[in-house]
Order: sequence, then C-alpha cells, then structure tokens
Amino acid sequence: MLLLTAVLLLTAPTFAQQRQGTPETMTNIVDYDEATAPSKASSIEKHGFTHGPATESFVGTPTGLTGFYDYQVNGGAAKYIWVNPQNPNKIHVCYMLATDSTSPGGPTRRAGYAFSSNGGATWSSISSVSGIREGFPSMTILNQGGGSYLGVVAYHSQPTGDRLLARAAIDGDEGLSSFAVVSPSDPGANPSVGGNLIWPYITANPAGTRMWMMASFSGGPGTVHFTTYNVASGQFDANWSPTLITEEGDTLGPGGRYNVVVSPSGNRVTMYHLGGPSGRETYVSFSESTDGGATFPAFKRLTKLTPTGPGIGVITTATDSIAPWIGVDAVYRGENLCFVFSTGRYVGGGYQFRGQGIWFWSQATGFRNVVDTTRIQALLGSNWEGYIRPAGAKSQVNHFPIDYPTIGVTPNGDLHCVFVVARRDTSGGTPSAAGFNYYTVAYTKSTDGGLTWSAPRLLETNPTMDFRYPSIAEFNPDNNFVNVVYQQDPQPGSGAFSDQAPVSRAQLLFQRVSTLSASDGRERIADYRLEQNYPNPFNPTTTIAYVLPKAEKVSLKVYDVLGREVATLVNEVKGAGAHATTFDAANLASGVYFYRLQAGSFSQTKKMMLVK
Repeated sequence: MLLLTAVLLLTAPTFAQQRQGTPETMTNIVDYDEATAPSKASSIEKHGFTHGPATESFVGTPTGLTGFYDYQVNGGAAKYIWVNPQNPNKIHVCYMLATDSTSPGGPTRRAGYAFSSNGGATWSSISSVSGIREGFPSMTILNQGGGSYLGVVAYHSQPTGDRLLARAAIDGDEGLSSFAVVSPSDPGANPSVGGNLIWPYITANPAGTRMWMMASFSGGPGTVHFTTYNVASGQFDANWSPTLITEEGDTLGPGGRYNVVVSPSGNRVTMYHLGGPSGRETYVSFSESTDGGATFPAFKRLTKLTPTGPGIGVITTATDSIAPWIGVDAVYRGENLCFVFSTGRYVGGGYQFRGQGIWFWSQATGFRNVVDTTRIQALLGSNWEGYIRPAGAKSQVNHFPIDYPTIGVTPNGDLHCVFVVARRDTSGGTPSAAGFNYYTVAYTKSTDGGLTWSAPRLLETNPTMDFRYPSIAEFNPDNNFVNVVYQQDPQPGSGAFSDQAPVSRAQLLFQRVSTLSASDGRERIADYRLEQNYPNPFNPTTTIAYVLPKAEKVSLKVYDVLGREVATLVNEVKGAGAHATTFDAANLASGVYFYRLQAGSFSQTKKMMLVK
C-alpha cells in the first residue's frame, strides 16, 4: 500500500504554551502501510503485552470481539454498528482483530462480526467473516423484507498472492453469522483503476435493492472509486467508476476517509470524502445523487480556508480560520444532509491543536460548533490542555485531543454525536507508562436540527483505561436511547501502527446510551431566518431551509414570475429551531421562481433558478 508523504511529529504544544508564544508544532495525516508496518516482535520484547487489569472497570458491554489489533481506521468514520430499524433489539456490529500478539498485522488479522437479539445484553460473535486475512472492515445492513435485515461487512483481503482486493460478505440470515463473499470486479482488469483496492466502505439503500461501495486504489498517487451492487442480480458493476474528482478538478485521495449515506426515502444518496492535494489543507467534499444513486455529480467542496475560492463556507473562531482534520461522518435528518467533522488550525503545511473541536453543517444551519476546548475544560477540568506537556505524553498517530466524531439520528429528528477526547489520568496528571494519554468517549445531542448542542458527558470514566474509535448507529429506532460501540484497551496509543505502544488485548464494547439525561444547554435562537435554496440553480430538486425562534404556524409557498402560486411546501405549525424542506420542480418549466416564508408577523421572499 501507499504511505502518503506526510510526517507526524511526536511533539506538540499545550494551549498554555501556545498562549505564551511557543512555536506550534505541525502534524499531518498518515495512512497505514501494511508493507512497512512496524514489527511487533521488538515492541513485545520491550514492553511485553497486557490483557488489562485483573478487575476491569468500564460501562460498556463486551461484544465478544477481542484481539491484539488496536488501530482501527485512518480517519473518517467507518460504520461498525447498525440497528434493525423495525426491531431495536437486533443489533449488528463488526470489528478488526488479530489473534497473534507477536504479529497483529499478520496472517491472523480478521474482520469479526457480532449480533445481539436482545438489545445488546448478550452477543454471539465470530472472529472472521471469510476465514482468510482481512483488514479495515466497515458494515451496513440489507433489507430482506418481513422485518429481516442481513449484516454486510466490507473489508480488504489477499485472496491470492500479495494483491489486496475489496470484498463484501453477506450473511445468510439475520444474525446467522454464515457469510457468503461477493467480489467486486478485479481492478487489475480495469485500466482506469488497476492495482490494489483497499479500505472499502459500503452502504445499502432502505429498500434493500442496491449497495454502494467506495474504495481506494493505492498505486501511484492514489485515487478513490466506487461500485454498485445490484441485489437482484447478486453482482457488482462490471467495472469500478473512473477516478472521483471535485468540480475544480482535484482528485480525491485514498486513505479511507470517506463513506456513503442514504436518505430514509432512498431518493438521496451522498458519497463524501475528507482529503486534499499534497501540501494543502484537507477539506470535506460530497456528491449528492437525487435519483436514488443512479447518477452522481462531481464532488462539491464544503469547507474552505478563506472567503475566496471554491467551497460552501469558511469555518471561523474568534482568532482563526480552521480546517477539517481527520474525522468526518454524515447522516440524513429526513431528506436533509448533515455532517460532523473534527478540526484544527492549518498553517504552513501542517495542523495545530489550536482551533481543534467538532463542527456540524447542514444546509439549514450552516456551520455550527458542537464541541470546543472550553466545553472540554468544563467537562474535565480547567487545566485540561489536550495532550499533557511538558510531562512527557506523546502525540498519537492520526489523533487530536478532540477527535473522531460520529453522528446518528432518532425518529424525533434529534441528532446525536459521540466523539473521543484525550484525558489526564489520576496519578498526578501523568500519561501511561509508555508515555501516552488515555482517551475516553463522550456524547452530546441537538434537539433543534444542529443549531445548538448539549453540554457533553462522558460515556466511560475510568481514567486509566483507553476508549476510542466510536461508532454510533446511523438510525436509532427509539427516541430514548442511541446505540454506540467503541474500542476498550488497557494501553493507549497504537501498538499496531507507528506509535509503538505496548501490545495489548483490545475489545469492542457496546453501550445503549440514554438520550434523556443530556442537559439541553441551548442558546436562545433570536431571529427568524430564510436561507438561500441549495443547490441554486437546480434541476429538478432543491432544499429550502429556515429557522424559527419559537413555534409558529408556517407557510412556505413557491411562485412563478407572474406571481402565480405553483407549490405549497409547508402549511402547518413548526417548532423552534432549524427546518428544511425539498422542492421538486420536475413538472415545471425552466426559469426564475420565488419562494416566500410567512411565520407569524415575519415574511421574506427569495429568488431561485430552475435550469433543465
């Protein structure tokens, strides 16, 4: 595989040092390279390996998936959990593990799968979905009708020789754990791709008729492609897509920081990606299909550093313009696309801890901060400064102190975000014996469409045990709780990648998180707001978003240039917060149209352009 030409420096300043003017150390993203991964024999010889304390203390329930592979993903937000939308007690999870402590990245590395039929109280598990070496799994579920959903796990493996190929394994029945492997086309036979295809992520549509897989080609400069699986034929497309690019011509880079998300209706399918050309900041981009995934436009840039140039908007704090770092996830709230991503300050070819946090975006809200350092200091103490320095704690590969957000939704429209945060332990504020901070997982929610977020709370509180790589179920069928998995490890830092942390046995934990105990913590929404429709111009659908400071009877209508009403989009009472609705102009002629929002005494009209 390709190791991108990026360097991770193993020192970085505290916020206190930044305030005193100490030069800020740069850090960049590194992709796992199976060919040059560190040997574990020397690590074990130096540190030994640990199974964890004799009496382990954690809140989550073990899923039965456990092993010596502690580095799960290069970034993004791989999906490790799905819940049957018609039966919240049926839960599917996957996890990467290895049974050989002397070579975690070697022949015993596997993609494990576990299933619970009783809401996560007990689990049945298998350590491998195909029986050969597997890596970097992600999963979805496939609707079979009658309330049954099959687990589907995507992974890369080496079926023959040294070539790595993307695969998917489909279960024979819900929770049966008897998987049949289906293979996308061999990229070696496709001149537009060629070489190895790795880091595959897969998502099915709600009807269970299609699945989309994105994967990276690791040869040359590295590219990203997708393929579609047709359930009726039981086959993937004959060829992978051409190289995916943005509207500006940037080639999407490899690494696995991408995925596919589908709206509840199945009409909207979005591929998204986090990356950027070498020597530039990373950015989130996406391609949203409005015809059920039959066609996709070029990727549109979401974030940018400065007001000029391509991109929907700039994220700013009081002192900095900041850029997405390494974690990104997406979900549909109804038919409205929502993103969360981690950030840092990008200066001079690298990232700094200043500006770190979690941000949210939807067309209805724009960019909104979910978590920043102030909120973490309120949670963990005013002396929290991310990684502990100068006490000796080391940076950890592909991790910021606030990182790896994952987002899900409940039927009432509430949004739920789980993320990781580095913390101090209880022994005088020092890191682990090997010099790494422990991480833990935290939860926050929004009840107003992402405009504001509750004060975060910890899901695990043991300060001398490591918790990271969270994944929240995209759709959680019960408003009272969300379903989350994450890795528990007695040793922080990566033993399977470049941190050279002690080798230890990690495991996947499940937690059903109550949504009722999250304090609201919302700011008051002061004003009405009608947003410009997006996209604009459009053909044939566009989204119109608006914000209400209080519950009101709302009227949202569309008119032609002669003032004739052509559509009523909303005519009902709506609660305070952000709202969005889709306008479908398939039966209208090209031209200029106007949309008017009336809510109480507020009224505003905006123009949009339909181009067919």
